Order: sequence, then structure tokens, then C-alpha cells
Amino acid sequence: MTRRLHSPGRLLQFANEIFVHGLGWTDSKQLDSSGVLPDVFIVQKRSEVMPRIRGCGNKDTEVALANLLRANRLFGWRRHPPIFGKPDFVFRKQRIAIFVDGCFWHCCPKHSNLPANNRVFWQKKLAANVARDRRVNRELRTLGWRVIRIWEHDLKKPARALARIRKALSS
Repeated sequence: MTRRLHSPGRLLQFANEIFVHGLGWTDSKQLDSSGVLPDVFIVQKRSEVMPRIRGCGNKDTEVALANLLRANRLFGWRRHPPIFGKPDFVFRKQRIAIFVDGCFWHCCPKHSNLPANNRVFWQKKLAANVARDRRVNRELRTLGWRVIRIWEHDLKKPARALARIRKALSS
């Protein structure tokens, strides 16, 4: 028997049936109020996948800025030093901490959008990220550091980001 999957709603219902019945996901507490699975993985698989997600070394952000700094002959920086807030880059001598923030995870005003699924969770999670960013900025400034935050999208046209870094280094 084949199923006709013309509408997105029907496709989603079919996918949920496969996950719930095909993967042994029968605990109704794991389904949200609309009966839709909140995740594409079963709990055990999600536990396996999450530790593999890298907290540093992202090619779109950190590696791109490292390459940009090298290409523009800006030296004297270190990556991931043991400093409060875990800055991505630090110019220790000048006391400059640089964070490269992903547009989604740090709520970029130009590109951030909330996922449609599990909205309450994501609102809470992303608001906590923004609050942590502010707390880290405040604490580092109190300790005498200059903080520069660069958005992921700024690395696509890097002239402005480079100008901010050069200005901080020269002052």
C-alpha cells in the first residue's frame, strides 16, 4: 500500500508515524501537544549526536576570521585562551577579546529567526545566550578588556570587521 503525500501536513503526519512506530518511540510524554515529535532523533540517538557538535573551530566563523587575520598580516592573537567568557580570539598584550557570533545562536538583528517547532524552548535558549553574551561583555570590560563582537554575516564582507579590529589595536 502506497500513501499519497501531497500536502506538507500529510508528509509530517507520515514522518511521525514512521518515527513513533518504526523506531519504537511510543512514550506519549515525548510527543508535543499537537502530537508532533519535537526532534528527529530518538533520545538515545540525540545523546550520541550532541557531544559531536563542535563548540569551537566552526569553519564559517572562527576559521574564517583566523584566515582573514593571517591574510591581512594581523599577528599576536591567540585562539581560545583560558579567559572568562571563552573568547574566540585574544590579543593579550592589547587586552582585546574577540567573539565571532553565529547569527542564529546569538540572535543577530538582521538574520536571526526562531524555529517554528518548539518555540518556547528556543525563545528561552536564545534569550539565555544573549543574556550570557551581555554578562560576559560587562565582566571582561570590568577586568580591563576591550570586547569586539563580530557577526557571522560580517565575515562575508570583512572590511568593516577588519577596520574595527585595526582601530582597537591602534588605540
